[in-house]
Amino acid sequence: METVFVRSTPAGTLATARPNWDNEGFTMTCAVSYPRTSPQQPQAPLRDTIDDQFGLRPQSFLITAGTLSLSLDAENRLVAIDFYTNASDWRASALEPVEASQSVLRFSAPFDVLGRASEAREADVFYDARTGTICLSWGTADDWHLLAANLSIGLATDGRLMQVRVDGLSVPEQDRTLSQGAAGWLGVAQRLFGKR
Repeated sequence: METVFVRSTPAGTLATARPNWDNEGFTMTCAVSYPRTSPQQPQAPLRDTIDDQFGLRPQSFLITAGTLSLSLDAENRLVAIDFYTNASDWRASALEPVEASQSVLRFSAPFDVLGRASEAREADVFYDARTGTICLSWGTADDWHLLAANLSIGLATDGRLMQVRVDGLSVPEQDRTLSQGAAGWLGVAQRLFGKR
């Protein structure tokens, strides 16, 4: 991504990520939750302190890139991934494991007053059926961070977000070979005639 940057701090405990594939809605989601005890917050810039004091800062943030949405909490941490996608367009790929440091990540982007930011370029999507790994890529990642046991974030050397990898996402082969239109009509027919 060109406008989304990520700051990392070491994490004592990993977050929990729960990926899900909705074959009827053609949506990949991943909910991320954090342990209740969080490490010491980094020193906030004066601007953020003033915004917080006067309630000028949004309580949540949203980054979009095409049909991908990254939801952030008030601390700019990733809390949800929502991706409307046609699985038959994903590129089959053997994705090698990455060496990643356990981190707490805070995202920044040119947010508007409502806490929303948009990225023009959509991700290339790769899927490894052996491991159930989906990779959303905007380019080569030089620095990897482990947010959860099954969620890794790849950054460029300057901190730009380059890749998001989610492991353990089971997508049936049928969903990876049917187009949305064909699968949509198949789903309607199955519901009408009671076949699932």
